[in-house]
Amino acid sequence: MTAAVAVFLVISLDFVFLEVLPGDPTRLLAPRGGYIGPGGGPNLRLQVVSQWGLDRPLLDRYMFFLGNILSGNWGISTSFRPGASVWDLIQPALAPTIGFAGIALFLTALAGTLLGRFAGRRRQRISDSAATSVSLLAISIPAIGLALGLLLVLAFHFPILPIRGDTSLNYPTLDPLGQLWDRIYHGILPVATVVATSFGLFALFARDFESARSPVARPPRSQSRLRSWLDASPPVLGGIGLFAGWVLGIELLAETQFGIRGLGTLLLTSLNYLDFFVMSGVFLLTAFGLIAIVTVADVLVAALSRSGEVQEFVAARPGRVPVLDQFRRLAEGLLRPMGRAGLSLVVFFAGFSSVASLWVGPYTSTVGAGTRFQPPSAQHFLGTDGLGRDVWALLAYAGQTPLLAALYSFLLAVGLGVLVAVALGYVGDWVGAVVDEATFVFLFLSWIPFVVLFALGALRDSIQSVTVLGVVLIAWPIPVRFIRSDIVQRYPEATRRTRTRSAGWGRLTDLGHFLLNVAPTILGSALFAACFAVLMESTLAFFGLSGQPVPSWGSMIYESIVSPAVIQGFWWTFVPPVVFVAGASFGFALLGFALKETPSPVPVSATVGPSPDPLRSTGQDVRA
Repeated sequence: MTAAVAVFLVISLDFVFLEVLPGDPTRLLAPRGGYIGPGGGPNLRLQVVSQWGLDRPLLDRYMFFLGNILSGNWGISTSFRPGASVWDLIQPALAPTIGFAGIALFLTALAGTLLGRFAGRRRQRISDSAATSVSLLAISIPAIGLALGLLLVLAFHFPILPIRGDTSLNYPTLDPLGQLWDRIYHGILPVATVVATSFGLFALFARDFESARSPVARPPRSQSRLRSWLDASPPVLGGIGLFAGWVLGIELLAETQFGIRGLGTLLLTSLNYLDFFVMSGVFLLTAFGLIAIVTVADVLVAALSRSGEVQEFVAARPGRVPVLDQFRRLAEGLLRPMGRAGLSLVVFFAGFSSVASLWVGPYTSTVGAGTRFQPPSAQHFLGTDGLGRDVWALLAYAGQTPLLAALYSFLLAVGLGVLVAVALGYVGDWVGAVVDEATFVFLFLSWIPFVVLFALGALRDSIQSVTVLGVVLIAWPIPVRFIRSDIVQRYPEATRRTRTRSAGWGRLTDLGHFLLNVAPTILGSALFAACFAVLMESTLAFFGLSGQPVPSWGSMIYESIVSPAVIQGFWWTFVPPVVFVAGASFGFALLGFALKETPSPVPVSATVGPSPDPLRSTGQDVRA
């Protein structure tokens, strides 16, 4: 049922993207008069209007759109390959994406789950802190920076691996075994990029799952190997359902950096041509693929649960803790080593960029053109770039856009987190079920295709503001599901039965104490939305979706690549923006994790007897 609703919502969202195109949409969908070739030919504009009913009322246009998508008519290319069917363009790109994304997702889930279970069984030890720190750092590394760094070291300076492409030139002449090895050889760097920047999410998820299991619930060493694998599968499958959209987004990004002819490269090329229907096809296909992956993972989690066992909960009513004690809890989380480190990083980057004019001087005078590619010196702390601009001053101004996206994403995640917490942990009943399903649907969207289509609206407004808004709208689902997981674990009875509540002022007081109890969880998870927002905005700025003349950290990375700076060894044009993106993201991740780990004054509801599904009994399921 949820999958069917998700398909309907995804198609409706794609229709909204079409409707918000500025001006006459047919002139954008079929530019240059809408003709194929210099000698004329079929009028694409009239063909588009006829197929999609663009000259009809809104409701008729929607029915045309819905019928075309469901019948497999996803449109024709109007500028990239004028007249070609979208399916004809997608089919050759589908196999590389499925192959590389499938392998990367499997390896990411395996590596992250193993590390997370190792950390969860050694909670509060040095090994746990080390594994968690590595996971948080991995999440914070920008994939664009890691991909370009791997190319520079392992393909350029030390030509061990290929620079670009998914196959060699002599691929058709190789035998089947040689063709298999050739694809593996070309896939090492892109798969390594996806795994290295995504396994941390699975590690944190598996750590929480393992920590929530009591020693009695853990499988004995004497049980069969098959039973051990089945017991270990729920966090793997749950993580796949929760993070598949993020991993797919990173894989699409890796395709563009390593020259893989997949959906990511097709999406970027169609963006350069402003070919809406090709971009729409990639968006729909990735969304439908994620719906299938998450649905299958959900079914497998339920199927692998132990059957014949009854689940009961000892309800733990929200306790009333003095307000001062609540603030002491928050201070305790912030004063932990991870909290102090994260807060220091966040304060530094936020302060450095927010008061850039006071810190480094006015933009036009400080960043003004000088001598190109000057090395770091007393006059230019981090040297100058290819346009002669001071890199240090540029970093200060370039951080304003990603940090603005982080702030808005944090605020939206806090608001939605409060809604989810109250609906699931305080109200319960059908209200909790509706809110739960509504937030779950957003896991079906891959963030790169979503924001790229959303940014087409920038043609009528500032591209910078529209890109930031797109990032804000897609950065919250995973953190809000983290909040959902913790709430269901701590207040499971609210989702299963209606409690007797106070009336009037007493009810408001109960709600206030409840929100204070869950505040560290909401704030900590929302900070992960800020972490994701910095990474997303920098990636999109790298693709050219950034404001001018003030660049973003991502556009600084792009400018260092298209110029000869990196090849000639001018490291100060490439390394600092990558470090700033990673540092800001790492600060938000550290601070968020420290707040999430703040001890709760409310006892976690305990299970009586064995649980049929360890993930669902603690809220750590696919919908976690």
